[in-house]
Amino acid sequence: MDSAAAAAAVVPYVVQAVETFGEKVLEKSADAAAEGAAGFGARLVARLLRRGGDRPLTDRGAAVESAVRDLAATPSDEDVQAAARVAVRKLLDEDPGLAAEVAGLLGGAPRIEAGDRSINVGTQSGGANVTGDRNRVTYRQGR
Repeated sequence: MDSAAAAAAVVPYVVQAVETFGEKVLEKSADAAAEGAAGFGARLVARLLRRGGDRPLTDRGAAVESAVRDLAATPSDEDVQAAARVAVRKLLDEDPGLAAEVAGLLGGAPRIEAGDRSINVGTQSGGANVTGDRNRVTYRQGR
């Protein structure tokens, strides 16, 4: 997985994390044990910023931290998301070992659906909400 593809895959999880935790996702105390996409996003942020490691934050890491703060302020802003993707891509380009770790983590990532008028289903039991402008729902009985 190249760094651009990895960055594109990482940012939706970071958005989920900042929507849940806000800027607290940048703290070591963020609930990285949380389940689902938000918890996975918090763990990705921690890994990108090397929280708990002995290596200092690089300039590229500081740019990612700044991008996450911007995302926490306006998570649905597509320009802010694009800036975060660029910051993550540059960090991964700078550190091939980290890029390999992130690619490995993404292999076990929980599924998310993002975007306007989308349905988000991870593990589903029961009903699902269908949203949007032009959806047709067909109900079947007796199955």
